[in-house]
Parts: sequence; structure tokens; C-alpha cells
Amino acid sequence: MNRRVRTLTPAEALSLLTELSDSSDGEADSDGSFDQVAAPDDGGDEDAVLVAESSDESDAEPSPPPVSRHELTKSQRILQEADLQLQEPRDAGPYVVRAGRRANIVAEWLTEPPPARRRRDPANILTQTAGVQGRAKRITREADALKLFITDEVTQKIVCHTNTRLQRERQKQATTCSKNTTEKTAHRLQDVTHTEMCAFLGLCILRGFYRRLTVAQLFSPATGPAVFRATMGSKRFSKLLQMLSFDDIDTREERRRGDKFCHIRDVFNDVDSNLRRHFRPSECLTLDESLVRFRGRCPFKMYMPSKAGKYGLLLRTVADANYRYMWKLWPYSGRPTEPERSPPATYFESVPEMVKYMVEDVAGTGRNITMDRYFTSVPLAEDLLADQLTIVGTCNKRRQLLPKELTEASGREVDSSIFCFRNDVTLVSQCTKPGKLVLAVSTQHRGP
Repeated sequence: MNRRVRTLTPAEALSLLTELSDSSDGEADSDGSFDQVAAPDDGGDEDAVLVAESSDESDAEPSPPPVSRHELTKSQRILQEADLQLQEPRDAGPYVVRAGRRANIVAEWLTEPPPARRRRDPANILTQTAGVQGRAKRITREADALKLFITDEVTQKIVCHTNTRLQRERQKQATTCSKNTTEKTAHRLQDVTHTEMCAFLGLCILRGFYRRLTVAQLFSPATGPAVFRATMGSKRFSKLLQMLSFDDIDTREERRRGDKFCHIRDVFNDVDSNLRRHFRPSECLTLDESLVRFRGRCPFKMYMPSKAGKYGLLLRTVADANYRYMWKLWPYSGRPTEPERSPPATYFESVPEMVKYMVEDVAGTGRNITMDRYFTSVPLAEDLLADQLTIVGTCNKRRQLLPKELTEASGREVDSSIFCFRNDVTLVSQCTKPGKLVLAVSTQHRGP
């Protein structure tokens, strides 16, 4: 059983020492300078009495309550069970990083952590309350929740551009097809209304649950759900799917020179801004990438063999780690043909520029950004720390300002870790297996 600990003031300690010295047999030292006096532990219920070293009782910080195992995350449990060893630094002095073999010193890393601070760093103080905000708090139906992101204004843009394309298709059919054929197919090319577009988008969402069925099978009485046939005909659905448009087709060719994503950029930006309008993230955000499966024709389609779909459209994402909420999206559309025509935030020359754009809405709020080795670098960590944002992430050993003592695997023991420190940046190198090192950078932590 844990013993209860009670802290005494100097006056109480002196009185207790006087009583003990009177009843002692001379075994204690004559100067009476005891650091701890404890009653015999015969049942484990006695109090342990600690002498306070200072008269200022406010300086004594209460010990944090113990955390049970079921309250830990999966990563915390793995770290708790891991048999990690803190390896001593290879050199007593600081680690020096040079631009070349004989070039000037560009960075110095200390092997000892900086002295502890009594006050928390401003970059670790959250200045906003997380959670749903605005009119989203009053939503009670799923359909109304969807309209928070795909608003009536967004739907009306799609209706307007789709009707323009339907009108051109009717004019084209009138000149190329017979009158009899035009009359038979006129109902498929009539203008779409706002209500019909909402129903069409609903069927597109529902179609995601029936990926293995073709459009003909979805509208078949034998294989498809009844909701598809009750909403619209199969040929009308196919025609709307073919004529669906999200931008002005008259100015598309000119805009495409500066933005390959121009076909859907306007609608995409509206939905993306709505993600942040109705939710304020917690203290932990995650920056990563997502591959949306797609094998059709697209000039910026990516091939990533490590992903499940291998082919698709690449999205940079910022998500809330606690609420599992997608907070910001940025599509990668490749380098434009004419960059001078590009709208803002269409293409970034470097990864740090893209990262700063993704987190610019939370700058100065004291949040933490977790990222992987593709995004993490020491200069980026220092720049974000200046904006009161901390990061935690693995790092590629080929990044700038990394000491070779932490990037070379020769002579390292398995499960050993080496730490070094520079400008509130903590760098750790762990040997996970023979010849393999994993580097991590953190501005949230100040020591091992």
C-alpha cells in the first residue's frame, strides 16, 4: 500500500526534531539536520513526514495523479513497454554541423538539455477552445449537417454550370439528330433544378456503399436498391453524371494554364473553407497526405505504390487528432504551365511553404502539429515555433542542420537513443534495429 506523504513547514519540523531528540538514546547526530523522519512501517498505513526545505509553500508542486493503463493511447503503451536505453553521447562537447568539410559552422547541438523553466512556454499554451461552433451546434439532422459543408450556394453553382452544359448539348443534338430522336431524348437533357441536384448528389453519396454495382445494376429491380429507381431514371442519372460541371466552361482553357485543378477549384475551396468555419480544432493536429483512388484521365494523377489504391489524386490534409475531423485540404495538381497566372496557394516551390500554408489559420494559438518525415525539418520547426506552434515528427537524415553523430548507425546498440538540443529544438536518434536509425524532431519537449 502506498504511504501518505505530508509536507511540514520548518517550524513544525523543528518542533518534531526537538521531541525526537529528547526521546532518543543518542543514536541520532547531535546537529539534528534530518532530511526525512518516518515512523516504523509495520502495516503500511503510517504517514511519511517530509521536511520542507523552503518556507514558501506555494513553490511545492503537487505530484501528478497516476495514470491507469487503460487511459493511455496505443503509442503510449508501446513506449511504456519498450525497453529503451539512453545511450551516452559519443562526444562530451557539442555536435557541430558544417556546410562542407572545411566550411563555416552552421549549427551546434548541445548534449545536455537546457535548464528547466518554471513557466510553460507560450507555444505550449492553447489560447482557443476546441469543438463545434456557430450554427453547427443547433444541427439535429444528418441532411442539415451535410448542408453545412455543401451549402445551397455551392449547390446552386453546380446547377448553373451544369445547365449551361445541358443547353449546349440540346443545341448540338438539334443540329445533328432527327426531330423524332430529339423529342424522345428531350427529357434527359432538360435543365436540372436545385431539388433534383440535391437528389442527384444524394444518390452519388449512396452509390459509395455499392461500389461493385454498375449504374445499370443500381437501377435494376433485381439487384439495385429501390431508392435509386424512386428518385430518377437510370438514363437521366447517367446524363447528369456526364454533364455535371463545376466551373465556367467558356473561361476554362485560359484558367487551365495557371491551374490544372481549375475545373473544380472554386467549389473545392468553398467546401474546404466550410470545414474550418464550423469547427475549432483541439491542441493536437496531424499533417499528412491522402490518396483518393482514381484511374481515369487526369494530368496530375499520382502513382504511389505504398498506398492502397496506388493511383489517384493526392491531397495534403490537416486533421484533428482528438476528434478525428478533417480540418483543411489542399490538392496537389502539379506545376502549372504558366505559374504567373496561378491563383494563390495553387503550387508551392518547397515543402516548408506548403506546411506554413496548411497551418497558417492556427498560428499563434499554441497548438501542436504532428507530421512525418516528408514534412519535418529543423528550420521549419524553428519557424513554426516563432509562430507559437510546436511540432513532433520523424525526420529524414538527409535534412539540413542534422549532426552526423545522430545520423550514422555504426557503433550503435539496438534500442538505444541519443538526444541533442538546439534553440528549443530537441532531436533524438533511436536505433530500432542493426544499421537502422529513426530520427525525430520535437519543439514540444525540452528533454529526454
